[in-house]
Amino acid sequence: MMAYYEVAGHVFSVTGDEALFALSTADKGTVLFHAAVVSHEGRGYMFLGPSGTGKSTHASLWLKYIDGTELVNDDNPVVRITDDGQATVFGSPWSGGKRWDSKIADGLHFTQN
Repeated sequence: MMAYYEVAGHVFSVTGDEALFALSTADKGTVLFHAAVVSHEGRGYMFLGPSGTGKSTHASLWLKYIDGTELVNDDNPVVRITDDGQATVFGSPWSGGKRWDSKIADGLHFTQN
């Protein structure tokens, strides 16, 4: 099953599993993003944008050229915001064509393609 929704003029799709996860964890301060995330020196860097705009490519360039960079997730990371406003990003089972990465990055820097 695939559901579609629109945000700021962009249409996104979500599978039944992703929707179920989002609904069952919303009360825990989590949100599932369509993004690629790398970790560098313990901080997460999230690359946001519509499909086909180079999010995974951007993440792979960090992995190739910036020593110490690790892939957190290249398609659907989970971000948790705590009551004190701190953001932590986690890998998820929905990691594009790559394996599930379970790395965690504390702190998060957003960048938009």
